[in-house]
Amino acid sequence: MTRALHRTLQSAFESLPNETLLYPTHGGGSFCSTGAGGERTSTLGQERRQNPLLSIANEEEFTKWFPSTFPAAPSYFFRMRALNRQGPRLRDEIASPPSLTPQEFDRARSRGLVIDARSKRNYAEGHIAGALSNPLRDGYAVWLGWLVPQDTPLLFVTDGGSLPEVIDQTLLVGFERLPAG
Repeated sequence: MTRALHRTLQSAFESLPNETLLYPTHGGGSFCSTGAGGERTSTLGQERRQNPLLSIANEEEFTKWFPSTFPAAPSYFFRMRALNRQGPRLRDEIASPPSLTPQEFDRARSRGLVIDARSKRNYAEGHIAGALSNPLRDGYAVWLGWLVPQDTPLLFVTDGGSLPEVIDQTLLVGFERLPAG
């Protein structure tokens, strides 16, 4: 596939002018992106000048270099492969965690990890000691999967009514251990 990518890069854009607008499939800075900045658009001329993918004309050199640019894959990527093959449990088969009293929450903390999904500001203003700050946002599930070991029981601190979305995002990366009080 690396060789095919090189051939495509060398031939597909060959006849297009430098003014050709480019719209990426992912935003700059994504795990899949090789762009240097956070720009949402570019031109072919800019990419010809700045993008290392377009600067290596020799196929052998490209096939040695390109795989070295891949970022580390989050550990959950590898366990998700098996889960995706077998299919996850249905959402209605997985009980949502109940609201807990402070005493129940303290007891459950000894058996799990607290994920604080509130905003950074709220976390900074005060949080439970040892809680992992992972604000609910587009990257929530990726960061959860990257930072938390697979079978860790999870407890959540959320802003208001965001618990259903936190649970849905948590399930996307295979975390189903949501302890009860």
